[in-house]
Amino acid sequence: MGEPLHEDISNYTVDDQLGRTELVYITVKGFNQTAIVAKIIDRKGNKSLGLTSVTNTSQRRYSSGKIWFTDLDLTDFTDDAMASGDTIDSVEPYHVAFSGDLTAFTAGDRLGIASPDGQRSLANDWMAYLHTADFSADRERVLVVSTGFDTIQELDLRSGSGEPVWEWNGWDHGITYSETAGRHYVRNPADAERIRAEDPTVEVVVVENPRDWPREGLATQETPLNLNGVFYGPGEEHILATGYHRSDLFVIDRNGGFTQHDLGLRHPHSFRAVSSESLADGGREALGYGYEYMVSNTGAGQLLLLDADLSVTAIVDVGSLPADAEKQAGFGEWLQTVSFLDEARGLVAAVDALRDGVHLVDLVGRRRRFIPNPPNWTIQTVAAITPAHVRNMLAVAD
Repeated sequence: MGEPLHEDISNYTVDDQLGRTELVYITVKGFNQTAIVAKIIDRKGNKSLGLTSVTNTSQRRYSSGKIWFTDLDLTDFTDDAMASGDTIDSVEPYHVAFSGDLTAFTAGDRLGIASPDGQRSLANDWMAYLHTADFSADRERVLVVSTGFDTIQELDLRSGSGEPVWEWNGWDHGITYSETAGRHYVRNPADAERIRAEDPTVEVVVVENPRDWPREGLATQETPLNLNGVFYGPGEEHILATGYHRSDLFVIDRNGGFTQHDLGLRHPHSFRAVSSESLADGGREALGYGYEYMVSNTGAGQLLLLDADLSVTAIVDVGSLPADAEKQAGFGEWLQTVSFLDEARGLVAAVDALRDGVHLVDLVGRRRRFIPNPPNWTIQTVAAITPAHVRNMLAVAD
């Protein structure tokens, strides 16, 4: 195929009415973003050690955050608007998923499940620093990723305890070496013996019992993958995953095997399939290119659209938009996550940590709108939600 279409978002038409009727959830995982930015600038843009406000990784603790439900009929995200709206206090929230009458939200080392009947909290020893959640089509299972231990789990919702029915850990499949820490991590002594036999000079850490570690799991700089996003692929035959430290996309088989697609990404997020079969005005080709998947090339400030073979068909780039010069030089581009607000219309929300705000982008009509947020907010995700699922979550929070 030819070169992907490169779209400069600054050429899109600014539309101040774009997305104003959309109902969204906003996960603010903490309110210390100013300190995080200052630390990254001091490190001259090096984000490989993670994006926390502390320098000593042993001091890493879950932040107190909020999930805010709001429409987008506002000019700015502000503390006052959040305080006067519908919110839920949560330990470091990252993501909300919903299907049928069920809602799931990640909160530190626990997964909350809300329904009209109430709420339950699921947790086990390998859950640490949970990021994304995704329901199976039959709503009997939910897929979660434990960033702190590089572990994917599929939980059975039919059992009251939410027992894992499928698990994948990158360390068990040969991805053991942490470049930033300079050591290997494994879950069983036999793997450690094998690695030491191959190279007696290397350091190998065995994480056999996760209870021996902080409830946040390993620090970002220690994890070999730092899995940060996991979603079902089409037909749920494969699992789609990204790792903070990896330049490639992972497609994981149910038998544990996997393929890697190296796209030269920088700290990617949001790799997922697009479920809508068509877009407005004649399908995906209305954009001038087809796509089946999307991913946020976070450190490059880009949304990538991919075809069925995971080749890039289009790059939507925010890098030419104005930004604070000092922050741009020291912190760099950071398009945290990209989520669809309306797949059928090609409407997405992209969280921009460099510019302290959220881009609303109409991929079909080439329109855009920007909503700023306070610089101390650490927003992870902005995505569409239904009124019924908001009611479920607010009811159990009362």
